[in-house]
Amino acid sequence: MLFIVVALLLLPILEIAVMIQVSHWIGGWETIALVLAVSFFGAWMVKQQGTGQWRRIRAELAIGRVPGPAVVDGALLLAAGVLFLVPGFVTDLLAVLLLVPPVRALVREMLARRYRVVAAVHSSGTPTARGDVLDVDSHAHRRDSRPGTHPELGP
Repeated sequence: MLFIVVALLLLPILEIAVMIQVSHWIGGWETIALVLAVSFFGAWMVKQQGTGQWRRIRAELAIGRVPGPAVVDGALLLAAGVLFLVPGFVTDLLAVLLLVPPVRALVREMLARRYRVVAAVHSSGTPTARGDVLDVDSHAHRRDSRPGTHPELGP
């Protein structure tokens, strides 16, 4: 948590320092034009890759598989899109790295090691999660339309 706070405090200072240095090299208006061009190009790239990722998620769901890695890649592409919206070269560099599939796979593996969810499938084919994350009953409950009658809650 402390790392995130320090990063959020130092990131604007770092972005301003890099922009000042780049403006000394290429000029002020050129720096602004470059930041805008990279942001627009980055947003276009995120849209292209995000559309493909959405198709992969839908294909996984259509064949009955849980699209875990595809969803994580989609979230990382969303993070790249947000980073492209933040003006600056450092965040754009991080966003470009997230657009590279091998880098995304590395980040996905790091996240998987940090946040592990163990999934199981009941004999009925209903996916559930085990442990402290989520516990879902394997059969569907039927509610009686009469008020006060909820068989899953008991008498």
